[in-house]
Amino acid sequence: MFQSCSKDKTDSPFIGVFLGDYKESTIGSSISLNDVTATITGKSNNKLDVKLDLGVAATTLNAEVLTDMEIFFPPQNYFGDEVSGTGSLTNSNQKLVIEMETTSGQTRILSFIGTRQ
Repeated sequence: MFQSCSKDKTDSPFIGVFLGDYKESTIGSSISLNDVTATITGKSNNKLDVKLDLGVAATTLNAEVLTDMEIFFPPQNYFGDEVSGTGSLTNSNQKLVIEMETTSGQTRILSFIGTRQ
């Protein structure tokens, strides 16, 4: 039997389905979407897939587990822009907050706040 020296956090408390509000803003415009679903599944080596279902479009983002309360989104493609950001759990792991922004070009700020389903 083999054992790892570090804890594999793919059993992270982030795993689950969250329903909430998505907001996106740039200089001069913003959009808000209600009833957006974020589905988080575990991968190996402290990695997670975060699927955002925006109704008309869906995307899956890669995240890295930092702690049981915080994840990091490394720079990656998001509908043609490169974004990076963080996610956190609050309220006894029942509330998910994701905040990301573009890493180059025009500033675009994205956020999701949802409750575990």
